[in-house]
Amino acid sequence: MMQSSTAESIITVDDRDGALKQVLARFAADASCLLAEKQDAFEGRADLMHSLLREIDETILPRQLTLYFDQRAVAELTVSHRRLLSLDLSGVSSPAGNQTSIAQIYAQRLRQLVLSNKGAGFRITRQPCEISAESESCSARLLMETLTTQQDQGRLRSLMSSIGTDAEAWVFQDGSTAKTESFGPDDQIQRLTDLANSDAVARQKRRPTPQVPDQAPSCMVLTMSPNMRVIVACDRNEILLLTLSVQNLDAALQAWRSIFAQS
Repeated sequence: MMQSSTAESIITVDDRDGALKQVLARFAADASCLLAEKQDAFEGRADLMHSLLREIDETILPRQLTLYFDQRAVAELTVSHRRLLSLDLSGVSSPAGNQTSIAQIYAQRLRQLVLSNKGAGFRITRQPCEISAESESCSARLLMETLTTQQDQGRLRSLMSSIGTDAEAWVFQDGSTAKTESFGPDDQIQRLTDLANSDAVARQKRRPTPQVPDQAPSCMVLTMSPNMRVIVACDRNEILLLTLSVQNLDAALQAWRSIFAQS
């Protein structure tokens, strides 16, 4: 027996009517306009985040979306009823489910995907798929709100959002409020806290120069063991320390470059 399902109402009637009108207008557009959109995406002129969010927001029936850079598949998304049900990135480990909400996890992954491939040409394919009733989902609206919140964070918090789920432990200190946040085993947190305090003392002793401001962003990598590294990242009055496996180091440094290259 077939079971019917009802899409959750996530927007007001006015918003829903407006969104429907936009979809109908786009699909009623001249074929050359739609081809131009695809060409812009292929040549890297389209906004990847906007394109992905629009695909999610316009999808009702279950679909698997595959994102390609050139001929390489880099992400697979399962979407239904304008909700994102799964998001898998090639070469990216799954974050721990208890650390953040599913909306934050999906938003972190989307931002990581966009930041690490800024300006790249892309294409998105769609095909019907089956979905599991156990899938954790996030509405298009909540995903957009979460992305906006994350973008309003400081740069080090954005970095922590991007790579913190791959860390075995981390410590975040805000010197302007004297607040400390941490995650991980107690012994690693203590070791990272000691490093943070030592770094703060060293920074206070250094005399800033016009060429090297005291609060300039910096990032260094320390060796904890043959398979583990510690990232020490500073920006203004904030410091973030993370313990990462060697295999996650390159992705973390790429995230640092992507975030700080925008400023």
